[in-house]
Amino acid sequence: MNTKQIETILSTYSTPLYVFDIKTLYERIDTLKKVFTKSISLCYAMKANTFVLPYLKDPIDRFEVCSPGEFRIFRSLNLPYEKLVLSRVARSH
Repeated sequence: MNTKQIETILSTYSTPLYVFDIKTLYERIDTLKKVFTKSISLCYAMKANTFVLPYLKDPIDRFEVCSPGEFRIFRSLNLPYEKLVLSRVARSH
């Protein structure tokens, strides 16, 4: 994201404001893949930011799902089951 884009966003929207740069996300994914080569696969924890999931279908190897709500989001995006990692937080009642 360049300075002009940031200035436009700041003059258009009020605060608080959350801006997510997908280009930067792709660059960081590429960096991780270069550093770790093919010895690892990348898993994205869906609870972090579900709004980026449509952009991650191809570059991310797995998606961690911890709740029924996250699973509904996973399915609504037609992500392949091969990329699904089910986990559950251990809780005592």
